[in-house]
Amino acid sequence: MRNPRNAYFYVFEDSVAALEDSLKLAPSSKSENVFITRLKDPALFHDRSEPVPGTFCTCQVQSYLDLSAAGERGRAAVKRPRRELLSWHK
Repeated sequence: MRNPRNAYFYVFEDSVAALEDSLKLAPSSKSENVFITRLKDPALFHDRSEPVPGTFCTCQVQSYLDLSAAGERGRAAVKRPRRELLSWHK
């Protein structure tokens, strides 16, 4: 089975066009692999990281929860991060 890479973005409504433009995104009739969620609550980024200046990521737990709820592809995408980043010692 082919394993396409997925990208998930959270943006405020006024930044959607800039994201689409900078990534050269366009609608496609094929299976999507870029998901954009329009934010209403900035609290999602309360415990964020900034891996690249100006690019913010949700915390690991938030990312895990969101991917887990994102259907089959999301569940497949969380297996490795869950094992490597979110393992609690017993």
